[in-house]
Amino acid sequence: MTLPITIQHLRELPTVREFLHNVGDTLRQGISVLLLTTPVYATDTLEECLRGILLQHDLLFDEIDLMLQLDPDKPFDVLRTAIFWDETQHQNCRTLEDVLSSEGLPDVLFVRNLTPDLAAHCTNWLDLIWNWSETVHG
Repeated sequence: MTLPITIQHLRELPTVREFLHNVGDTLRQGISVLLLTTPVYATDTLEECLRGILLQHDLLFDEIDLMLQLDPDKPFDVLRTAIFWDETQHQNCRTLEDVLSSEGLPDVLFVRNLTPDLAAHCTNWLDLIWNWSETVHG
């Protein structure tokens, strides 16, 4: 019988607590973090723990769920649509540099359901993440 992993269980494990705080510290320093998990490791619970840490440090976060996207294999379009609700702003952002120089970006963006069964999506999203990092950190 498997018991569900709760936030309290995770917070009590010293290695998990240290890991989550290290991720939070890294994000506070403005360094991009790519955290890949599987459902086995209770992704929702890990995210909830991370969200708590981000809130403690007044970091804004948003989420993109690829399962809810009409065309998840076009990450730039998904990103632009998720971040810019205003149609004019959406149309004015044509490049990643435009997006990154815009006001109102979250400090952290959770991309959910980037799963191996969507191999083409994974490659495209990893390319975007790489380009994001290169653009930000040069």
